[in-house]
Amino acid sequence: MRREWSRWVDASPGEVWKVVADLDAYHRYVPALVETKVISGEGVGACRRCEDRSGAAWQETCVVWEPGHRYVIDVDVKTYPWRLRILLTSFRGHWSVSPEGSGARIGIAFTAVPRRGFGWMVKAGLDRAGVDEILRGYEVELDRIGALGNDRTPRDVEESDRPVH
Repeated sequence: MRREWSRWVDASPGEVWKVVADLDAYHRYVPALVETKVISGEGVGACRRCEDRSGAAWQETCVVWEPGHRYVIDVDVKTYPWRLRILLTSFRGHWSVSPEGSGARIGIAFTAVPRRGFGWMVKAGLDRAGVDEILRGYEVELDRIGALGNDRTPRDVEESDRPVH
C-alpha cells in the first residue's frame, strides 16, 4: 500500500531541495524522532541511523538519489522497533521536489508491504503518519533561512492512496 502527500511552497526548487535532501536533519521535522544521522556514504548507498523518542533505533539506506529532484529510502525492517517489525515486510519512503509555478511542490510518499493479516493496521498507521507536520516543518525551515517568498498562503496538503507498483 502506498500513501502520497504533497505541498506547494513559494520557494525556488533549489532551495527546497537543500532542506528536503538534508538526511541528517530529518528528525527536526518528525516529532517522533530524536536523531537522524548518516553513518556512511552519500547519495545512493548512504546509510542513515534513526532513533525515536523511546530510544529504539534502526537503519535506512538510500536506494535512489537524483540531485535536485528526488530520493528514495529503504528501511531495514529487521532493525525496526519490534512493534513495527511485526507489522511490515518492507517500508520505503520517497521524497521529491518539483518546480511548480513560481515555487516548488514537495512530495512525500510511503510504500509499506504489511505482513499477512496486518494490512488494516498498516493502513491506519499511514493514515495518521503526520506528514502534514513534516511538510509544514520544511516550510518553516525555508522561512527561517530566508528562502520563502511572499506567498505565505496556507496550503492544504494533497493526499492520495495508490496501490504498490
